[in-house]
Amino acid sequence: MPATTRKVLDRRRLLAAGGAAAALLVAERLAGAWPAPAQRGGYPFTLGVASGDPAPGGVVLWTRLAPRPLLADGGMAARAVPVDWQVAADPSLGRIVRAGTVLARPAQAHSVHVEVDGLESARTYWYRFRAAGELSPVGRTRTLPAPGTSPQQLALAVVSCQHYEHGYYTAYQHLAQEDLDLVVHLGDYLYETAPSEGQPRRHTTPAPTDLAGYRLRHALYRTDPDLQAAHAALPFVVTWDDHEVENDYADDQSERFDPPAAFRRRRAAAYQAYWEHLPLRRRSRPRGPAARLYRRLRFGDLAELAMLDTRQYRDDQPCDDNGVARGQVVTGCAERLDPGRSLLGSGQRRWLLDGLDRSQARWNVLAQQLLMAELELQPGPGLAYGSDGWDGYAADRARILQFLQARRPSNPVVLGGDMHSFWVNDLHLDNHQPGATVLASEFVGTSISSSGPLYEKYRGYLADNPHVRFFESRWRGYLRCQVDHRRWRTDLRWSTRSSDQARRSGRWPASSSRTGDQAPRAPERRAAGLPSCPAGLRTYVRLSYRSWGLGKRTTRPTLGRSPRRYSGARNSSASTWSPSPGWPPISNRTCGLTGPRSGASCSSSANSAPRPTGGSGAATSPVVGSEPPTAERTSGVSPSVFSLVQGSAPPAQAAEEDCRPRCLGSALCS
Repeated sequence: MPATTRKVLDRRRLLAAGGAAAALLVAERLAGAWPAPAQRGGYPFTLGVASGDPAPGGVVLWTRLAPRPLLADGGMAARAVPVDWQVAADPSLGRIVRAGTVLARPAQAHSVHVEVDGLESARTYWYRFRAAGELSPVGRTRTLPAPGTSPQQLALAVVSCQHYEHGYYTAYQHLAQEDLDLVVHLGDYLYETAPSEGQPRRHTTPAPTDLAGYRLRHALYRTDPDLQAAHAALPFVVTWDDHEVENDYADDQSERFDPPAAFRRRRAAAYQAYWEHLPLRRRSRPRGPAARLYRRLRFGDLAELAMLDTRQYRDDQPCDDNGVARGQVVTGCAERLDPGRSLLGSGQRRWLLDGLDRSQARWNVLAQQLLMAELELQPGPGLAYGSDGWDGYAADRARILQFLQARRPSNPVVLGGDMHSFWVNDLHLDNHQPGATVLASEFVGTSISSSGPLYEKYRGYLADNPHVRFFESRWRGYLRCQVDHRRWRTDLRWSTRSSDQARRSGRWPASSSRTGDQAPRAPERRAAGLPSCPAGLRTYVRLSYRSWGLGKRTTRPTLGRSPRRYSGARNSSASTWSPSPGWPPISNRTCGLTGPRSGASCSSSANSAPRPTGGSGAATSPVVGSEPPTAERTSGVSPSVFSLVQGSAPPAQAAEEDCRPRCLGSALCS
């Protein structure tokens, strides 16, 4: 390979993805289709590449030219720049199947959105860009199955809430190595907050309110190499929540009581910057303060995914006449039950229900930003609810659940985010009615980096919410869902890596031989002046749900009524990295939770007390925190479940000093 090309691509590895996507950025694979470019000017692909919104015959490819990304203009002159692109059928880019040239224009911050079509369905492709004599990193993407086909399986990840200041994106470093068809991002891609002190990282600009400010905030987030690696490795389907504009906004209502006309201008700027920095189609491009993000993806006859927007069309939060314009906990609030109020808006809700009624898919997935299940927030007597989520728009939620009860679309599953914590819920029309029918099952993923709610506080709410089957707020990570015609499996995956601070600051000792995704061992961390946190990724809980087939307008039970199993088995054979040590030995136990509302039973092969079962309430107790699984299992023991029922002790702490569970997956231990 020419020396010039090797030098360019080695630098590109450093800028673009670190070790997590090294397989995609092998320099030797880039020769052939384009000649080796000469270096001149600044490297324009500092924000990486991405793909998204896949279809059976195509996908959107994205990049943005920004040699100096943290400047207002990205370091680009105010003129259009031609950008070449290629799509290949092989990782070496030797078999180019599509190619072209587009203009990166200053009006769109020199971003590029290429809608490639004419590709084969259900297959993997590789792509890259060229501009100003420079080559971009190589990205990998995948198209959807063709209509009328019957794919064997679908694998997707669910992510949300990635506050830059709260920690590093270690979860993305692992996600980039997953074998997935798709990543579903459910909002809070960035946070609009002002810089704050005492955090692992710091926002570099004031809180954005105009287009220039939002562009700079997006550019800061996109400089993260782990986020770039995830985007380069997998296609994303994205929607927004509130922080892409302003905390807890509702349509044109600001939490600061800004005049609606002024807030619509701010929203237009935020929506424009969002579109400029993500792989979205032209149909999602904003027109002033409006942009359509709700859309539907079909995976043959296996699954249909409806991506929703719960922020743009909603009514204002209820019971805010106390001068609080953001979400709050309300009691005695009749307004939240008003059937005239909506979270989705009538047009989006009609689109959703019409699509569910026509669906012939085995699994029907509602991907939305929030916790859909009812959540009482006042232990004991009395009722209190949050006003910003579905509980503040109870009538709109009831309309959807009534539809599921009456029309019975096959195997409905709800995916959510926003809560910065893991939740697994049964969705009932009436949670206060004993024996109420389960109409759907809900999986809510924790945050990528944003701090979680207080564990003990929310744990105290669970006794009044028996439909909550699992809750955990202490870990950062994502959901991994594996789907076939017989089963839906969700892995609650959380990252224990906290080595990124040293990797970014260059504090690793010179003797360290760390390469790729290997984290340094405890002595190396101590030599670097860092706590000896365990490293790696763990599957916290594995949930397996059986499909009951196509259940529309039949008497068959829906997915929510199927038997379920909670399994804390460590990373399965599908994992692409080795389990990491660091947890203290615990007893080899086998604990089972099967069937709706069954109690937990545990047996131990070591001298340890049986786990508490919460007394007489064990049969209806939700599952809360769980101990990390051990690396070794007693021979012959079935896949273990390390699930604690309400009232149990918190997880064991890591054996090495200064590592509390709250720090795992963040940049710092404290």
